[in-house]
Amino acid sequence: MKSKQLFLFALAMSVTVFASAATHKRPAHPAGPKQKETETPESAPRTSEIKVPQQCLAIVSSHGGDAVGTGFVVEMDGKKYLVTNEHITRAGLPWRAQLLGGASLDISSMSIAEDEDLVRFELAETNLTALAMATGPFDIGQEVGVFGNSDGGGVMTGLRGKILGVGPDRIEISAPFVHGNSGSPIVDEHARAIGVATYAEYKRDPSDWVKEGTRFTGVRRYGLLLAGVKWKKIGIRDYAAATDILDDMERCNTDLLTLLQKDYSASRVYSDMMADDQRTKRRYTYSFDQNKAEYKKLTGLCQTLSGACEALSNYDWNWNWTLQPGFAMPVMPAMPYGMGGSFGPKMKNQSHDRKNVPYCASNAARADKVRKQKDEGTKVDNQWARLSQTVTDSVKNYGWPTTHIRKSAEEQQQLLDEIVKFVRENIVRLQDVRD
Repeated sequence: MKSKQLFLFALAMSVTVFASAATHKRPAHPAGPKQKETETPESAPRTSEIKVPQQCLAIVSSHGGDAVGTGFVVEMDGKKYLVTNEHITRAGLPWRAQLLGGASLDISSMSIAEDEDLVRFELAETNLTALAMATGPFDIGQEVGVFGNSDGGGVMTGLRGKILGVGPDRIEISAPFVHGNSGSPIVDEHARAIGVATYAEYKRDPSDWVKEGTRFTGVRRYGLLLAGVKWKKIGIRDYAAATDILDDMERCNTDLLTLLQKDYSASRVYSDMMADDQRTKRRYTYSFDQNKAEYKKLTGLCQTLSGACEALSNYDWNWNWTLQPGFAMPVMPAMPYGMGGSFGPKMKNQSHDRKNVPYCASNAARADKVRKQKDEGTKVDNQWARLSQTVTDSVKNYGWPTTHIRKSAEEQQQLLDEIVKFVRENIVRLQDVRD
Protein backbone atom coordinates (compact mmCIF):
# COMPACT_ATOMS: atom_id res chain seq x y z
CA MET A 1 0.00 0.00 0.00
CA LYS A 2 2.87 2.32 0.78
CA SER A 3 4.30 1.80 -2.71
CA LYS A 4 0.89 2.58 -4.23
CA GLN A 5 0.65 5.75 -2.17
CA LEU A 6 4.11 6.87 -3.23
CA PHE A 7 3.35 6.08 -6.88
CA LEU A 8 0.13 8.09 -6.86
CA PHE A 9 1.80 10.96 -5.00
CA ALA A 10 4.64 11.07 -7.54
CA LEU A 11 2.21 10.81 -10.46
CA ALA A 12 -0.06 13.53 -9.13
CA MET A 13 2.93 15.77 -8.40
CA SER A 14 4.26 15.27 -11.94
CA VAL A 15 0.90 16.32 -13.41
CA THR A 16 0.86 19.37 -11.14
CA VAL A 17 4.50 20.42 -11.55
CA PHE A 18 4.38 19.87 -15.33
CA ALA A 19 2.94 23.36 -15.86
CA SER A 20 4.44 24.88 -12.73
CA ALA A 21 6.33 27.56 -14.62
CA ALA A 22 3.22 28.89 -16.39
CA THR A 23 0.46 31.10 -15.00
CA HIS A 24 -2.99 29.47 -15.33
CA LYS A 25 -6.41 30.88 -14.54
CA ARG A 26 -7.75 27.38 -13.97
CA PRO A 27 -7.32 26.31 -10.33
CA ALA A 28 -4.22 24.25 -9.88
CA HIS A 29 -2.54 22.54 -6.95
CA PRO A 30 0.77 24.20 -5.93
CA ALA A 31 3.95 22.19 -6.31
CA GLY A 32 5.05 23.29 -2.86
CA PRO A 33 5.54 26.25 -0.58
CA LYS A 34 7.69 29.13 -1.68
CA GLN A 35 11.29 28.63 -0.66
CA LYS A 36 13.50 31.33 0.74
CA GLU A 37 16.33 32.03 -1.64
CA THR A 38 19.76 31.42 -0.15
CA GLU A 39 21.67 32.98 -3.03
CA THR A 40 23.92 35.91 -2.10
CA PRO A 41 24.85 38.88 -4.26
CA GLU A 42 28.53 37.94 -3.95
CA SER A 43 28.01 34.44 -5.38
CA ALA A 44 25.59 35.38 -8.17
CA PRO A 45 26.18 37.34 -11.38
CA ARG A 46 24.76 40.81 -11.61
CA THR A 47 21.86 41.11 -14.02
CA SER A 48 23.60 44.06 -15.68
CA GLU A 49 26.49 41.77 -16.65
CA ILE A 50 24.20 39.82 -18.98
CA LYS A 51 22.20 41.97 -21.35
CA VAL A 52 19.61 40.60 -23.77
CA PRO A 53 18.12 42.71 -26.58
CA GLN A 54 14.57 43.42 -25.44
CA GLN A 55 13.35 43.32 -29.05
CA CYS A 56 13.75 39.53 -29.09
CA LEU A 57 11.51 38.88 -26.05
CA ALA A 58 7.76 38.26 -26.28
CA ILE A 59 4.83 37.71 -23.93
CA VAL A 60 3.02 34.56 -25.05
CA SER A 61 -0.56 33.62 -24.19
CA SER A 62 -3.03 30.99 -25.33
CA HIS A 63 -6.77 30.39 -25.18
CA GLY A 64 -7.59 33.98 -24.35
CA GLY A 65 -5.03 34.19 -21.55
CA ASP A 66 -5.76 30.86 -19.81
CA ALA A 67 -2.01 30.23 -19.99
CA VAL A 68 0.58 33.00 -20.03
CA GLY A 69 4.31 32.65 -20.40
CA THR A 70 7.32 33.88 -22.33
CA GLY A 71 8.79 33.41 -25.78
CA PHE A 72 11.90 34.62 -27.55
CA VAL A 73 13.17 35.01 -31.08
CA VAL A 74 16.21 32.87 -31.86
CA GLU A 75 18.10 32.07 -35.04
CA MET A 76 18.39 28.39 -35.96
CA ASP A 77 19.86 27.04 -39.20
CA GLY A 78 19.69 30.44 -40.83
CA LYS A 79 16.00 31.02 -39.99
CA LYS A 80 14.30 32.97 -37.22
CA TYR A 81 11.88 31.25 -34.86
CA LEU A 82 9.77 32.12 -31.86
CA VAL A 83 10.49 29.49 -29.20
CA THR A 84 8.45 28.75 -26.07
CA ASN A 85 7.21 25.77 -24.03
CA GLU A 86 4.65 23.40 -25.48
CA HIS A 87 2.63 23.33 -22.26
CA ILE A 88 1.77 27.01 -22.86
CA THR A 89 0.35 26.46 -26.35
CA ARG A 90 -1.39 23.32 -25.08
CA ALA A 91 -4.04 25.47 -23.37
CA GLY A 92 -5.61 25.98 -26.79
CA LEU A 93 -6.22 28.49 -29.56
CA PRO A 94 -5.99 31.39 -30.12
CA TRP A 95 -2.30 32.00 -29.49
CA ARG A 96 -0.72 35.40 -29.20
CA ALA A 97 2.92 36.49 -29.08
CA GLN A 98 3.47 40.20 -28.41
CA LEU A 99 6.86 41.91 -28.55
CA LEU A 100 7.70 44.50 -25.93
CA GLY A 101 7.21 47.22 -28.50
CA GLY A 102 3.57 46.19 -28.86
CA ALA A 103 3.75 44.40 -32.22
CA SER A 104 2.24 40.93 -32.52
CA LEU A 105 4.16 38.16 -34.27
CA ASP A 106 2.59 36.05 -37.00
CA ILE A 107 2.76 32.49 -35.60
CA SER A 108 1.45 30.39 -38.46
CA SER A 109 3.91 27.53 -39.11
CA MET A 110 4.75 25.42 -36.06
CA SER A 111 7.09 22.59 -35.12
CA ILE A 112 7.19 20.70 -31.82
CA ALA A 113 10.01 18.80 -30.19
CA GLU A 114 9.63 15.04 -30.48
CA ASP A 115 10.61 14.24 -26.90
CA GLU A 116 10.60 17.57 -25.09
CA ASP A 117 8.25 20.30 -23.85
CA LEU A 118 9.22 22.75 -26.61
CA VAL A 119 7.52 24.38 -29.59
CA ARG A 120 8.78 26.81 -32.23
CA PHE A 121 7.10 28.98 -34.83
CA GLU A 122 8.87 29.97 -38.02
CA LEU A 123 8.74 33.75 -38.54
CA ALA A 124 8.34 35.33 -41.95
CA GLU A 125 9.75 38.68 -40.87
CA THR A 126 13.48 38.89 -41.56
CA ASN A 127 14.29 42.15 -39.78
CA LEU A 128 13.57 40.86 -36.27
CA THR A 129 16.26 40.92 -33.60
CA ALA A 130 17.17 37.35 -32.69
CA LEU A 131 19.35 35.61 -30.15
CA ALA A 132 22.18 33.39 -31.31
CA MET A 133 22.38 29.83 -29.99
CA ALA A 134 25.11 28.75 -27.60
CA THR A 135 26.85 25.56 -28.66
CA GLY A 136 28.38 24.48 -25.35
CA PRO A 137 29.86 22.74 -23.54
CA PHE A 138 28.10 24.11 -20.45
CA ASP A 139 29.81 23.99 -17.10
CA ILE A 140 28.56 23.66 -13.54
CA GLY A 141 28.99 27.04 -11.90
CA GLN A 142 28.65 28.92 -15.19
CA GLU A 143 26.75 32.18 -14.85
CA VAL A 144 23.40 32.46 -16.63
CA GLY A 145 20.50 34.85 -16.92
CA VAL A 146 16.77 34.21 -17.36
CA PHE A 147 14.64 36.90 -18.96
CA GLY A 148 10.87 36.60 -19.01
CA ASN A 149 7.34 37.39 -17.91
CA SER A 150 7.82 36.51 -14.23
CA ASP A 151 4.59 35.72 -12.38
CA GLY A 152 2.61 36.61 -15.50
CA GLY A 153 2.89 40.28 -14.65
CA GLY A 154 3.07 41.44 -18.27
CA VAL A 155 6.58 42.88 -17.86
CA MET A 156 9.98 41.38 -18.60
CA THR A 157 12.34 40.77 -15.70
CA GLY A 158 15.96 39.66 -15.50
CA LEU A 159 16.91 36.86 -13.09
CA ARG A 160 20.45 35.88 -12.24
CA GLY A 161 21.88 32.51 -11.35
CA LYS A 162 24.34 29.74 -12.08
CA ILE A 163 24.23 26.30 -13.63
CA LEU A 164 23.89 23.77 -10.79
CA GLY A 165 23.69 20.60 -12.86
CA VAL A 166 24.21 19.50 -16.46
CA GLY A 167 22.49 16.65 -18.31
CA PRO A 168 22.32 15.47 -21.93
CA ASP A 169 19.08 17.37 -22.63
CA ARG A 170 18.58 19.75 -19.67
CA ILE A 171 20.30 21.83 -17.04
CA GLU A 172 19.47 22.75 -13.46
CA ILE A 173 19.91 26.41 -12.57
CA SER A 174 19.75 28.57 -9.47
CA ALA A 175 18.01 31.54 -11.18
CA PRO A 176 14.72 31.78 -9.23
CA PHE A 177 12.24 31.69 -12.11
CA VAL A 178 8.55 31.35 -11.23
CA HIS A 179 5.11 31.07 -12.84
CA GLY A 180 5.04 32.96 -16.13
CA ASN A 181 8.71 32.26 -16.87
CA SER A 182 7.86 29.19 -18.93
CA GLY A 183 9.49 29.74 -22.30
CA SER A 184 12.04 32.25 -21.00
CA PRO A 185 15.48 32.08 -22.60
CA ILE A 186 18.36 30.89 -20.44
CA VAL A 187 21.37 32.76 -21.77
CA ASP A 188 25.11 32.70 -21.12
CA GLU A 189 27.33 35.67 -20.33
CA HIS A 190 27.42 36.56 -24.05
CA ALA A 191 23.58 36.62 -24.30
CA ARG A 192 23.49 33.43 -26.37
CA ALA A 193 20.54 31.10 -25.85
CA ILE A 194 21.47 27.97 -23.92
CA GLY A 195 17.99 26.65 -23.26
CA VAL A 196 14.43 27.34 -22.13
CA ALA A 197 13.23 27.73 -18.52
CA THR A 198 10.61 24.98 -18.29
CA TYR A 199 9.69 23.49 -14.91
CA ALA A 200 10.37 23.31 -11.19
CA GLU A 201 10.20 20.37 -8.80
CA TYR A 202 9.52 20.20 -5.10
CA LYS A 203 9.90 16.80 -3.46
CA ARG A 204 9.55 16.74 0.29
CA ASP A 205 9.72 13.34 1.94
CA PRO A 206 10.28 13.43 5.73
CA SER A 207 11.29 9.76 5.68
CA ASP A 208 14.19 10.47 3.29
CA TRP A 209 16.63 11.59 5.99
CA VAL A 210 19.62 11.40 3.64
CA LYS A 211 18.56 14.64 1.94
CA GLU A 212 17.98 16.58 5.15
CA GLY A 213 20.21 19.63 5.34
CA THR A 214 20.93 19.66 1.60
CA ARG A 215 19.57 21.83 -1.20
CA PHE A 216 17.72 18.81 -2.57
CA THR A 217 14.90 19.28 -0.05
CA GLY A 218 13.94 22.59 -1.65
CA VAL A 219 12.69 23.74 -5.03
CA ARG A 220 14.80 22.68 -8.02
CA ARG A 221 14.48 24.53 -11.35
CA TYR A 222 15.25 23.09 -14.77
CA GLY A 223 15.67 24.29 -18.33
CA LEU A 224 15.64 22.28 -21.56
CA LEU A 225 18.66 22.63 -23.84
CA LEU A 226 18.07 23.87 -27.40
CA ALA A 227 21.05 22.09 -28.94
CA GLY A 228 20.21 18.66 -30.34
CA VAL A 229 16.40 19.01 -30.22
CA LYS A 230 14.56 16.95 -32.86
CA TRP A 231 11.84 19.15 -34.33
CA LYS A 232 8.72 17.84 -36.05
CA LYS A 233 6.53 20.06 -38.21
CA ILE A 234 2.81 19.73 -37.54
CA GLY A 235 -0.37 21.41 -38.70
CA ILE A 236 -1.91 23.75 -36.17
CA ARG A 237 -5.36 22.10 -36.48
CA ASP A 238 -3.90 18.62 -35.92
CA TYR A 239 -1.99 19.82 -32.88
CA ALA A 240 -5.04 21.60 -31.45
CA ALA A 241 -7.18 18.46 -31.86
CA ALA A 242 -4.65 16.34 -29.95
CA THR A 243 -4.24 18.82 -27.12
CA ASP A 244 -8.02 19.25 -26.82
CA ILE A 245 -8.33 15.53 -26.09
CA LEU A 246 -5.48 15.73 -23.59
CA ASP A 247 -7.13 18.71 -21.92
CA ASP A 248 -10.39 16.76 -21.58
CA MET A 249 -8.56 13.97 -19.78
CA GLU A 250 -7.05 16.46 -17.37
CA ARG A 251 -10.47 18.07 -16.87
CA CYS A 252 -11.98 14.68 -16.00
CA ASN A 253 -9.30 14.03 -13.38
CA THR A 254 -9.75 17.50 -11.91
CA ASP A 255 -13.54 17.06 -11.72
CA LEU A 256 -13.22 13.65 -10.10
CA LEU A 257 -10.67 14.75 -7.52
CA THR A 258 -12.84 17.76 -6.66
CA LEU A 259 -15.86 15.51 -6.15
CA LEU A 260 -13.99 13.18 -3.84
CA GLN A 261 -12.56 16.05 -1.84
CA LYS A 262 -15.94 17.74 -1.39
CA ASP A 263 -17.63 14.48 -0.48
CA TYR A 264 -14.92 13.52 2.00
CA SER A 265 -14.86 16.94 3.68
CA ALA A 266 -18.65 17.31 3.86
CA SER A 267 -19.11 13.81 5.21
CA ARG A 268 -16.70 14.44 8.06
CA VAL A 269 -18.77 17.48 9.04
CA TYR A 270 -21.94 15.40 8.98
CA SER A 271 -20.19 12.70 11.02
CA ASP A 272 -19.26 15.18 13.73
CA MET A 273 -22.65 16.93 13.90
CA MET A 274 -25.24 14.21 13.40
CA ALA A 275 -26.24 11.03 15.10
CA ASP A 276 -26.25 7.79 13.09
CA ASP A 277 -30.03 7.78 12.64
CA GLN A 278 -29.97 11.37 11.36
CA ARG A 279 -27.52 10.87 8.52
CA THR A 280 -28.93 10.73 5.02
CA LYS A 281 -27.63 9.23 1.81
CA ARG A 282 -24.68 11.13 0.31
CA ARG A 283 -25.23 12.29 -3.25
CA TYR A 284 -22.97 13.66 -5.97
CA THR A 285 -24.15 16.77 -7.81
CA TYR A 286 -22.10 16.18 -10.96
CA SER A 287 -24.21 16.04 -14.12
CA PHE A 288 -23.53 15.79 -17.83
CA ASP A 289 -25.76 18.73 -18.77
CA GLN A 290 -24.02 21.08 -16.35
CA ASN A 291 -20.44 20.10 -17.24
CA LYS A 292 -20.38 19.06 -20.91
CA ALA A 293 -19.52 22.59 -22.07
CA GLU A 294 -16.15 22.27 -20.29
CA TYR A 295 -15.14 19.39 -22.57
CA LYS A 296 -13.82 20.14 -26.05
CA LYS A 297 -13.70 16.72 -27.72
CA LEU A 298 -14.45 13.88 -25.28
CA THR A 299 -17.97 14.81 -24.25
CA GLY A 300 -18.58 11.07 -23.94
CA LEU A 301 -16.02 11.03 -21.12
CA CYS A 302 -18.04 13.66 -19.29
CA GLN A 303 -21.20 11.58 -19.80
CA THR A 304 -19.48 8.44 -18.48
CA LEU A 305 -18.26 10.29 -15.39
CA SER A 306 -21.76 11.64 -14.83
CA GLY A 307 -23.23 8.13 -15.04
CA ALA A 308 -20.63 6.73 -12.65
CA CYS A 309 -21.35 9.43 -10.07
CA GLU A 310 -25.10 8.95 -10.43
CA ALA A 311 -24.75 5.19 -9.93
CA LEU A 312 -22.70 5.68 -6.79
CA SER A 313 -25.16 8.25 -5.45
CA ASN A 314 -28.06 5.85 -6.00
CA TYR A 315 -26.29 2.90 -4.38
CA ASP A 316 -28.73 2.02 -1.61
CA TRP A 317 -26.90 2.78 1.61
CA ASN A 318 -26.66 5.51 4.21
CA TRP A 319 -23.01 6.19 4.73
CA ASN A 320 -20.30 8.74 5.41
CA TRP A 321 -16.55 8.81 5.04
CA THR A 322 -14.84 8.70 8.44
CA LEU A 323 -11.33 7.93 9.57
CA GLN A 324 -11.29 4.21 10.28
CA PRO A 325 -8.38 1.76 10.66
CA GLY A 326 -7.85 -0.62 7.79
CA PHE A 327 -9.15 1.59 4.97
CA ALA A 328 -6.29 3.14 3.00
CA MET A 329 -6.79 6.65 1.65
CA PRO A 330 -4.91 7.27 -1.62
CA VAL A 331 -2.66 10.29 -1.75
CA MET A 332 -4.35 12.66 -4.19
CA PRO A 333 -4.05 16.39 -4.87
CA ALA A 334 -6.10 18.58 -2.53
CA MET A 335 -7.34 15.67 -0.43
CA PRO A 336 -7.40 16.86 3.20
CA TYR A 337 -5.24 15.47 6.00
CA GLY A 338 -2.17 15.06 3.76
CA MET A 339 -0.27 11.82 3.25
CA GLY A 340 -0.98 8.81 5.36
CA GLY A 341 -4.13 8.36 7.35
CA SER A 342 -6.97 6.15 6.26
CA PHE A 343 -10.67 6.26 5.91
CA GLY A 344 -13.56 4.01 5.19
CA PRO A 345 -17.32 3.70 5.29
CA LYS A 346 -19.33 3.46 8.46
CA MET A 347 -22.79 2.06 7.89
CA LYS A 348 -25.88 3.46 9.55
CA ASN A 349 -26.38 1.67 12.90
CA GLN A 350 -23.75 -0.82 11.88
CA SER A 351 -20.16 -1.15 13.10
CA HIS A 352 -17.15 -2.56 11.25
CA ASP A 353 -16.84 -5.53 13.58
CA ARG A 354 -20.31 -6.56 12.30
CA LYS A 355 -21.68 -7.22 15.79
CA ASN A 356 -24.75 -5.08 15.08
CA VAL A 357 -25.88 -6.58 11.77
CA PRO A 358 -29.67 -6.23 11.61
CA TYR A 359 -31.53 -9.50 12.18
CA CYS A 360 -33.32 -10.99 9.15
CA ALA A 361 -36.53 -13.02 9.55
CA SER A 362 -35.08 -15.95 7.69
CA ASN A 363 -31.88 -17.03 6.03
CA ALA A 364 -33.65 -16.97 2.68
CA ALA A 365 -34.75 -13.35 3.13
CA ARG A 366 -31.29 -12.32 4.19
CA ALA A 367 -29.69 -14.18 1.25
CA ASP A 368 -32.06 -12.43 -1.14
CA LYS A 369 -31.17 -9.06 0.36
CA VAL A 370 -27.44 -9.77 0.09
CA ARG A 371 -27.87 -10.87 -3.55
CA LYS A 372 -29.66 -7.66 -4.44
CA GLN A 373 -26.99 -5.61 -2.70
CA LYS A 374 -24.25 -7.40 -4.58
CA ASP A 375 -26.05 -6.92 -7.91
CA GLU A 376 -26.43 -3.25 -7.08
CA GLY A 377 -22.74 -2.93 -6.19
CA THR A 378 -21.74 -4.76 -9.38
CA LYS A 379 -23.64 -2.22 -11.48
CA VAL A 380 -21.86 0.64 -9.73
CA ASP A 381 -18.50 -1.10 -10.15
CA ASN A 382 -19.14 -1.60 -13.87
CA GLN A 383 -19.95 2.08 -14.32
CA TRP A 384 -16.64 3.12 -12.78
CA ALA A 385 -14.73 0.48 -14.76
CA ARG A 386 -16.24 1.95 -17.93
CA LEU A 387 -14.83 5.34 -16.98
CA SER A 388 -11.26 3.99 -16.99
CA GLN A 389 -11.85 2.09 -20.21
CA THR A 390 -13.07 5.23 -21.99
CA VAL A 391 -9.80 7.02 -21.30
CA THR A 392 -7.70 3.93 -22.05
CA ASP A 393 -9.32 3.59 -25.46
CA SER A 394 -8.76 7.27 -26.21
CA VAL A 395 -5.05 7.07 -25.37
CA LYS A 396 -4.55 3.81 -27.26
CA ASN A 397 -6.43 4.67 -30.44
CA TYR A 398 -5.46 8.29 -30.97
CA GLY A 399 -2.52 9.14 -33.24
CA TRP A 400 -0.53 11.37 -30.90
CA PRO A 401 1.75 13.72 -32.85
CA THR A 402 4.84 13.33 -30.64
CA THR A 403 6.24 11.07 -27.95
CA HIS A 404 6.13 13.91 -25.44
CA ILE A 405 2.38 14.52 -25.90
CA ARG A 406 1.62 10.78 -25.85
CA LYS A 407 3.47 10.41 -22.54
CA SER A 408 1.44 13.29 -21.11
CA ALA A 409 -1.76 11.47 -22.11
CA GLU A 410 -0.51 8.24 -20.52
CA GLU A 411 0.20 10.09 -17.27
CA GLN A 412 -3.40 11.36 -17.18
CA GLN A 413 -4.64 7.83 -17.88
CA GLN A 414 -2.56 6.36 -15.04
CA LEU A 415 -3.82 8.98 -12.59
CA LEU A 416 -7.46 8.30 -13.50
CA ASP A 417 -6.87 4.54 -13.24
CA GLU A 418 -5.56 4.96 -9.70
CA ILE A 419 -8.50 7.11 -8.63
CA VAL A 420 -11.07 4.72 -10.12
CA LYS A 421 -9.28 1.72 -8.63
CA PHE A 422 -9.52 3.33 -5.22
CA VAL A 423 -13.28 3.96 -5.60
CA ARG A 424 -13.95 0.43 -6.87
CA GLU A 425 -11.99 -1.14 -4.01
CA ASN A 426 -14.06 0.80 -1.51
CA ILE A 427 -17.28 -0.31 -3.21
CA VAL A 428 -16.16 -3.89 -2.57
CA ARG A 429 -15.36 -3.09 1.06
CA LEU A 430 -18.79 -1.51 1.49
CA GLN A 431 -20.41 -4.68 0.20
CA ASP A 432 -18.34 -6.77 2.62
CA VAL A 433 -19.55 -4.64 5.53
CA ARG A 434 -23.16 -4.97 4.45
CA ASP A 435 -23.17 -8.75 4.00
